[in-house]
Amino acid sequence: AAARAPAAPPAVPTEPRPWSAEGAAAAVAFAKSKIGLPYVWGGEGPDGYDCSGLTMMAWREGGRELNHFAADQYAQSSRIDYRRLRPGDLVFWTDTGRAADIHHVGLYVGDDQMIEAPRAGMPIKQASLWIMGTPDFYARP
Repeated sequence: AAARAPAAPPAVPTEPRPWSAEGAAAAVAFAKSKIGLPYVWGGEGPDGYDCSGLTMMAWREGGRELNHFAADQYAQSSRIDYRRLRPGDLVFWTDTGRAADIHHVGLYVGDDQMIEAPRAGMPIKQASLWIMGTPDFYARP
């Protein structure tokens, strides 16, 4: 019988880096650099983004992997309340109040402002956190 090569060791899953101010600052800087680009349904850049594509790619710059779906991003993050918001945190809206029905996400940048990819026909912009009414959920990637 022929000798078999030893089996490769099992892959060790890489742990996401813990939240850091540097990671959050990188996410905010990325999102700010995209202001003015078009909203593109399903967009992950570099020429346009949708809301969750923008936050996904911003946090990729910040060292965190998030899915390209707003409700998943909430589920993948630590829930916080409004009083704990820091730049880089995510803010979410739903029509039903249920996390499973989240339909929009923005990236908080401080001073009750966020960066968002609003919808088709509107460019990525910095806007008031309250532009769509009070967010339903807040989370820290």
